[in-house]
Amino acid sequence: MSEELGNDLQEKVKACKSPEEILALAKSEGYELSDDELAAVNGGGSFPWNLPKNCPRCGSENIYHYTNDFYCRDCGYSWQESGL
Repeated sequence: MSEELGNDLQEKVKACKSPEEILALAKSEGYELSDDELAAVNGGGSFPWNLPKNCPRCGSENIYHYTNDFYCRDCGYSWQESGL
């Protein structure tokens, strides 16, 4: 996960099961998300179409991403993609 987030907050984000939970967590932690960040949480935004659609380890589509950091909510695998 991003170095910008502490380990405790990263674990809380990983535990979220929906975009709504992520937004509620951000609000409870005092974060204000930009329009692009809000769109990313909701599955849209100005992010490239070449984002990974599946976990490279288990193939799940249940992936959380923030900038270049990715996390599979099913198997717990995390990875980074550069050049996105």
